[in-house]
Amino acid sequence: MTRQRGGQVRWSLLVVLAAVVAIAVGGHFVTSGWFTHRALQLMQPSGPPKQNLIAIADRRDEMLREFDTTNLRLDVEDILPGGPAKDGIRSLVNPQHVPVGTDLGLQADSRVIVISVNGRTVAYPVGILMVHEIANDNIGDVPIAVTYCPLCDSVAAFERRITRRGDEDVEPLSLEFGVSGLLAHSNVLMYDRTHGALWSQLTLEAMSGPLSGTTLRALPFRMMSLGAFTAEHPNASIMTVDVPLFGLYLNHPYYANYLQSRDTMFPVPKQGRALPEKTLGVGVLVDQAAIFITARSLRETPRVFQTTGGPVVLSASPSGISIHEAPEESRLMQTYYYAWSAFHRDTTIVDDPGRRPHGQ
Repeated sequence: MTRQRGGQVRWSLLVVLAAVVAIAVGGHFVTSGWFTHRALQLMQPSGPPKQNLIAIADRRDEMLREFDTTNLRLDVEDILPGGPAKDGIRSLVNPQHVPVGTDLGLQADSRVIVISVNGRTVAYPVGILMVHEIANDNIGDVPIAVTYCPLCDSVAAFERRITRRGDEDVEPLSLEFGVSGLLAHSNVLMYDRTHGALWSQLTLEAMSGPLSGTTLRALPFRMMSLGAFTAEHPNASIMTVDVPLFGLYLNHPYYANYLQSRDTMFPVPKQGRALPEKTLGVGVLVDQAAIFITARSLRETPRVFQTTGGPVVLSASPSGISIHEAPEESRLMQTYYYAWSAFHRDTTIVDDPGRRPHGQ
């Protein structure tokens, strides 16, 4: 009995120590609110469903008051609180870059998002972006952002520099993006810190505020393993964070369990039914058309798809989808079908059901 009690005490101390360490590094690594956010999402709601819906709506309305919601392009009922408050998930600003080959605790099969701008190439580890969701960065003199939403394995990269409508002769405005804590169709809603307006990752469009309807210029990206990236770009850079306990970014159970399950964490009543919810693919917005091309239609060898705006060239690997070429005015992002179809109800689907996603 004494031995059993001693074991329980040691276990309790370890749990307390882990919590203290997590909170202690929260200012730099990840807030305790992030852990609470994930834990709350995994808990079953208590009380009658009607009470839960009322509480959710009250929380949403309270959070929306923190943003400029004029000219809102979303139905309010499609917006849900994700758990954390505004900036409860901390986006990165001017993150550190280190040379490829620097020991960061990453494994060779760790996924990275690779961006090339004006001859410079930087890899952004998905493990870090899973925690921060947005990296506001600069590659050379180009302000960019790389975004990742773990709820729908969605990736989008874009220039943060925009030109206001009718102000083509005015100096472009560079925006900095944060995580609002709100979701639309179970996808992250970003906000810009200049206007406090909401932006969608799956349309790359301002959803409210004075720039409502304005679109961002998408950047091509490649999803690769760190090993493949290192071999292909030995002189490139990789984003890192200067914090302790770096390995916690890469190994939390949310990453393994949720992405491998068939379940979604939040209801998405407007999703399409043509494909399984978590079918991975790339969404394409070109001219007035929305297209969803499934990962199982792709292989490591790039494949060309003709659109009204020009050719889109894509490939896939176990790490995800890579965009090799796309029309200048198009917007492309990796995502699950359920979130894409909720935003784009009339999307065209390009699928090859006879194939399985590469590497599966």
